[in-house]
Amino acid sequence: MADYVNTATLAVELSVNSHDAPWVTLPRADALVALAIPQQYRKWTGSAVAEMTAPEKAAVDAAALTASRAAAAAELDRVDSITRSFMLLVLDELNAHAAKINAILTAIDGAASLGALKTAVALIADYPTRTAAQLRNAIAAKLGT
Repeated sequence: MADYVNTATLAVELSVNSHDAPWVTLPRADALVALAIPQQYRKWTGSAVAEMTAPEKAAVDAAALTASRAAAAAELDRVDSITRSFMLLVLDELNAHAAKINAILTAIDGAASLGALKTAVALIADYPTRTAAQLRNAIAAKLGT
């Protein structure tokens, strides 16, 4: 039985009967050294597995972070996602607050006196507070949209 490394994936297996290409045999000491290196930081030198340099590791980490961020952002496109539903609900709430602020600013712009301002602001509907049950219902209503 021998120790093998897959030159494509850099997976290492100890004490295996045989493997076809792209697996190649390694001396036990080299296989143990390779196993001590995290797989994402291994590289094939043509005859052995070596640890990546610091800049190579940084590049691997940056690529993994970019992929992770892209996957997290893609979650917002899934219509059955609770994250997307919550995001849409927060967007609706922010837009409602912006509309209220804009109505107040419009009242201020159009007021010629303090009395006129008070009257104009009094006509703007209050923005109600939300309960946990209302939040759950609103999120459920956004699922699938």
